[in-house]
Amino acid sequence: MPMALGIDRTYHWSYHSRAVAYHGLEDYEEAIKDYQRKLSYEPDNAVTHSSLGLAYEELGEFEKAIDHYTRSIEADSTEPYAHILRGLLYVETGRRELGLEDLRRGVEIEPDGYIEFYNRGLANEELGRFDEAITDYTSSANLNPYYATAVWVRGDLYWERGERQQAIADYKRYEKMNGLMLPHMEDRIAQIENKIPFLPVATLLLLVGFFAFGWLRYGRRQSPSHPNDDPYDF
Repeated sequence: MPMALGIDRTYHWSYHSRAVAYHGLEDYEEAIKDYQRKLSYEPDNAVTHSSLGLAYEELGEFEKAIDHYTRSIEADSTEPYAHILRGLLYVETGRRELGLEDLRRGVEIEPDGYIEFYNRGLANEELGRFDEAITDYTSSANLNPYYATAVWVRGDLYWERGERQQAIADYKRYEKMNGLMLPHMEDRIAQIENKIPFLPVATLLLLVGFFAFGWLRYGRRQSPSHPNDDPYDF
């Protein structure tokens, strides 16, 4: 990468590529510098504006992030990524209606995008729209049958709603897809599959206690070797 930049500084996509590498290393400040360098050559590049917005979001600079998502959309209104990112950030910062509209638009642009449905599901769950969230997670999982994350979060949402059997089914499906099960899934399955109902246990203990007391009382009355001479004296 440095060689490409050193040989030909007009090869501006190298700045974007290096920025992505910095981003992956969570060095967001350096990523921002390279995204900005890329934009100095191509100021209306929608992808770079979206990526720059995400770097700003990682640093907690939300208004700058929204500004670059917006500039991405202005550069290319058919870019679903910017709509989804801006929509999620709008929801996170309390601008719910704007967020839902962006998320709706993102799914509309990319109706086969499993990531778009998944992200809209996250927003719907955040807003307490649980039925809509489950529908979106289901669409995501159906569009990409290998996308285990959608199954995981749907299972967690089922669990939070008290729909235990649906949650357990999703956790087991996740295990088949991913080859392992997360610790919280194992714990929850154990709660369900190893659980003995409280009422039968309580009833059993009560009966055992009753008969034990009866046997003790009867034995004390009948045992000639009991140290107490009066069998009725307790």
